[in-house]
Amino acid sequence: MSRLPKKVSRWFSNRVGMIRHSEPGSTLATLVLLAIVVSAPLPYAGVLPRDRAALQIAAFIGLAISMVIKRRLAPLSTIRAPLLALLILGLLGIVQSLPWPSVLAELLSPSIHRLWVEAAEIQGHNAPSWAPLSLAPAVTRSTALHLFAIAACLMAACLQASERPARRLLTLGLMIGVLSQILYGADKWLTRDPMIWGLEMPGDASRLRGTFVNADHFAFYLGMAVCCAAAWLWWGLRRALDSKLEAEDRLIQFVVPLATFSFCFAALAFSGSRAGLVAVVGGLAIQGGVLALRYRRWQLAGVGVGLLALGLGAVRMLGWDKGVGRLVETSAYDITWNARFQVWWESLELISWSPVVGTGLGTFRQAFPLVQPQSLPGSWRHAHSDILELAITAGLPALLLLGWAMIAIAARLWTVLRKGRRSEDRMLALAAFGACGTALLHSLVEFSLTMPANAFTLAMLVGLACGTPELVRQKRESQTVFLDPEVSAEPRNASSD
Repeated sequence: MSRLPKKVSRWFSNRVGMIRHSEPGSTLATLVLLAIVVSAPLPYAGVLPRDRAALQIAAFIGLAISMVIKRRLAPLSTIRAPLLALLILGLLGIVQSLPWPSVLAELLSPSIHRLWVEAAEIQGHNAPSWAPLSLAPAVTRSTALHLFAIAACLMAACLQASERPARRLLTLGLMIGVLSQILYGADKWLTRDPMIWGLEMPGDASRLRGTFVNADHFAFYLGMAVCCAAAWLWWGLRRALDSKLEAEDRLIQFVVPLATFSFCFAALAFSGSRAGLVAVVGGLAIQGGVLALRYRRWQLAGVGVGLLALGLGAVRMLGWDKGVGRLVETSAYDITWNARFQVWWESLELISWSPVVGTGLGTFRQAFPLVQPQSLPGSWRHAHSDILELAITAGLPALLLLGWAMIAIAARLWTVLRKGRRSEDRMLALAAFGACGTALLHSLVEFSLTMPANAFTLAMLVGLACGTPELVRQKRESQTVFLDPEVSAEPRNASSD
């Protein structure tokens, strides 16, 4: 055991040391993406215009460097569907924000056109001969630019995924960002301090929220981290059972991801997010099901249950009431009819206002007052459901785009899980499976993807996992064979896999 500190040091060195062998330009692109994944949550999840713009600029810079250095854009075919979905939605936003001839605008969105005509009459003007399809063109253009930036982040991560050092460094950066968020928020949570970066923030200070203003949005971020740590723990357990490794190596391979998973799950519980807990349970179940299908061992479907029990055990040790008390105390009113449910019900009418092209990307705040009842006071910026808000602001065809993208992502991740060159590559695919499942479930009842930190982190993870190289067929003595999925196509040793 006296050699354990040296083993730990060597373990981390092996994961990031190979970056020095990469091309300078590729290293620069990786560092730009690393800056995004680590710093995105720090300034209040990137919601302020200045911080949001900084993330967008960084994403475009990272993509530009990656395209110049890589030259080969073939890896982008692995993210064709989600990339096209983002680009189509962004282009839709541009189309919505542009003025169109009244005849065409009325044909595409009669309700929105009528509102523009009524607005002109109130101001004493004639009916406009040209009208946009969006209720707030400037907001829609800004949202479209944001989608283009997310697409740029997705593309840059996919291009960088072809290099092992980049994958290792970026996934390590994600975990460092998560752990730093938990450590920063823990002190505020224990002392009920409402201050974040020296400014008093609204919201419940009794819930762990890191540097996020809303604890539920922080829970979305943690949910992705929990699924990544779960995949890492599965990989570490399999490595720990390898009798070829020394005892210290086997201990490190298992204990480090075990501690990380327990830490992240406990933090998620202490965020007090009921939707976050339910979503991560779904994400862990998806990971267990995927493992069972991959290895054709149906008992592996219980892996998610085991991980859930492990996480709840960590919560029990640190404080059961603080961890799951809010979930246990959920009333029948919260489940059946609270303000959020009322917003959903009233928002459904907005879909009929413009079912084809929507009210304009990012315009829920402007659209909801059109159907908001007097019994539901206040200003509602979002629908408390990313999926519902997408249908309202981009039209029902946008849901088809989302479904197509999710199916394509799942198919690509399944390919990487089956044919990944290394076990750590397959681990990354498993992590993305869980993170996407958690994100989709959480987005049904929250608007966490409107937080730039969450959107960019998910895009980064999907890009890395989908862009990971897979094994290819090799011909030996006139026969076509598949390489053993547990054996790398490159020379390796026990400490580097």
